[in-house]
Amino acid sequence: MGTSLLVNIGMHLSILLSFVFVSHRVHRKMLTASSRKDKFWAGLFFGGAGAVSVFIPVELADGVRIGFRGIAVLLAGIFSGGIAAGTSAAIVALCHLLEGGSGLAGGLATIVTAFCLGLAYHSLVKAGRLGSRPHTEMLVLGLALTVAGLAWQLALPGGVEPAVLGTIRLPALILYPASVCVLAYVLRGELRRAETDRQLAESEERYRSLVENSEDFIFSCDPAGRLTSVNRKMREELGGGRNLTGDTLCGLLAELRADRQPPKTWSELKDELLRVGGTISFERSLRFADQIERTMVFTLVPLLSGKELRSVMGTAHDITGIRKKERYIEQLSHYDLLTELPNRWLLFERLKRLLERSSGGSVSVVYIDFDRFSRINDTRGIIFGDDLIRAIARSLQSAVHAEDWVARFSADEFVVVSERYGGPDGQARLKADVDRLIGELSQPFSVRGETVHLTFSAGVSRFPEDARDAEQLIGNACTAMYQAKAEGSQRVSFYRPAMRESLLHLSKLETALRDALRKNEFLLHYQPVIEAGTGRVHGFEALLRWRHPELGFVPPDEFIPMAEEKGWIVPIGDWALLEACRANRSLHDRYGLRTVMSVNVSPVQLKQPDFARRVAGFLSEARLEPQYLDLEITESVLIDSFEDSLPVLEELNELGVRLSLDDFGTGYSSLSYLKRLPIRTVKIDKSFVQDLANNRIQTELAEAIIALAHKIGLGVVAEGVEREEQGEWLKKRGCDCLQGYWFARPMGEEQLRQYMSEQPSAVLASPERPSAERFA
Repeated sequence: MGTSLLVNIGMHLSILLSFVFVSHRVHRKMLTASSRKDKFWAGLFFGGAGAVSVFIPVELADGVRIGFRGIAVLLAGIFSGGIAAGTSAAIVALCHLLEGGSGLAGGLATIVTAFCLGLAYHSLVKAGRLGSRPHTEMLVLGLALTVAGLAWQLALPGGVEPAVLGTIRLPALILYPASVCVLAYVLRGELRRAETDRQLAESEERYRSLVENSEDFIFSCDPAGRLTSVNRKMREELGGGRNLTGDTLCGLLAELRADRQPPKTWSELKDELLRVGGTISFERSLRFADQIERTMVFTLVPLLSGKELRSVMGTAHDITGIRKKERYIEQLSHYDLLTELPNRWLLFERLKRLLERSSGGSVSVVYIDFDRFSRINDTRGIIFGDDLIRAIARSLQSAVHAEDWVARFSADEFVVVSERYGGPDGQARLKADVDRLIGELSQPFSVRGETVHLTFSAGVSRFPEDARDAEQLIGNACTAMYQAKAEGSQRVSFYRPAMRESLLHLSKLETALRDALRKNEFLLHYQPVIEAGTGRVHGFEALLRWRHPELGFVPPDEFIPMAEEKGWIVPIGDWALLEACRANRSLHDRYGLRTVMSVNVSPVQLKQPDFARRVAGFLSEARLEPQYLDLEITESVLIDSFEDSLPVLEELNELGVRLSLDDFGTGYSSLSYLKRLPIRTVKIDKSFVQDLANNRIQTELAEAIIALAHKIGLGVVAEGVEREEQGEWLKKRGCDCLQGYWFARPMGEEQLRQYMSEQPSAVLASPERPSAERFA
């Protein structure tokens, strides 16, 4: 192989590469063409390079000449696809026709072959079937094109004689495919750089678009705290459309602040960034150009060079909606829904903090209770009673001193807390003010066009004279209040240690309660729980009753607290659990039902370490599956025995027993506990149901509680459903089950059997059909 051959091949490589590189610099998208226009330009560039090689052939042997026109067409197909390959093939073919000569047919066939090879390889690479070994693949393509070119020259008219091929040396044949490999390698490198530039440009464009169209504020600051860039959202809402670049971040926040909280200086923020060495966040309430106050959380990220601050990137996110929801949930958890006064939970929390910081100062608690308020509910209805409670709450708030505060402790009981009665004459001043308060509250109230006269009883206890902590302080005030009731209405009684001994009724009740279980004086009544969607019986709630031979039926709220206090609730509760399980098993066997039996469980029972084991024993003895027993815990467990009770509740849950939170929202509600309790159901207290039709706030709160419970996967049972419109409203809002006098009053065993026999089969839960979905 002569030196002239190497020189000619090198010249062709140089011409082709130079032509392509110059063309690529003129039109940067040639090697990364995506549009048809760009692909056409790529074809022109490759075709131009191939046209030059047509007129400067390389002679491999006598009569055997080759040009790099096939390589140009092949590379056009490889890198830019069919449009580029077709364009370059047309240009090269036209030049070849103009040149003429004896090998015209073979040359044109070689161009077509290069077009087909390039297009095929491009398609296979896009499909992911080739491209992993580009150098080997390019060498094979070049060799294939060389062999095809020689074959066409032999096969087509006007080509070369076979004997001439013997004069071609092997190195000359290898140089042609090797040239393809070299060209492809160089162009692939250029392609990678071009692709990297394109991706970088697209990435920058996406970043700019993301920043400009973000719903958050995005900005950057120089080391002095001056804004160097802001996005569209920040310009429009903070600057009213003007460019904020050059303004200081802290100056802008100070100008727009909506609260009295002094803003941090840039020096303080800068020191914090350098000290932390990373991201910091802070909240600010700002009033924008629309005069609407919003809460924003700012996040600053430092760009550091060693210990030197180069710049700061920042974002600000609007959390106004989140803070509103948090305040709304706190309102539900800490305030009474009927009166909007602090509820029992918040009362205890505030009083605990007050005693902690009192430093020996005097704190007084006045416990106020309606006399015979139940008669008002019985004679005028619950809705009337609620309106009266609201009127009393308003009157209390207006009657107490501005420094005092009022809480609703329970249904008809209120607590007033004051720090104003210290000193030697404190008790005398306190008694005079309480007498005045009771006198004002005894004035006639106008409710729904009726005039109502009320009397109150009040008990007073003082810290530190009468109690050491918040619970004892309120408890002693309650004891004094009961003493005042015993002495007659419209009285105020100050706590004395001897009061408990003087309450003879409670003493007699305690004596009788001690032996009530042994004498078989307890019994269970059952109230149906109805599925709202189908009207079928979901189950029953077992309610403990005490029938004393002399006192008759003793109200549960009189004997259950005493039983809990004395610890007798443990054996009484065990008896009730076993009887309820037996009754439910009897319903299953007699009527073919799969009803769930709900039983109230005292916090005292939950404190027993073996409580779950005993429940398992009761289920086994009654032959009742665990999923058909629902244990209801009251919200009092959340304040005085939560940590002790939680392991027991988790053990019961693992056993398969259902757990429900009873009387939700009446006093100790804390939504944070719901995430930790393994409960399946919340029972909405009847106070939420009583005034659904007439009280907008009551309606919205009930609806919010149902939605909240469902959102976290809990079922909802509404208690105290007494009218059809209440049931229909709850059903439309997605309440799962209903319970109340509208369906049936609590009934004994004989009445229960009669009730079941009178029910049509349509309202009885089928054993094949699971009960309400969230209860399954």
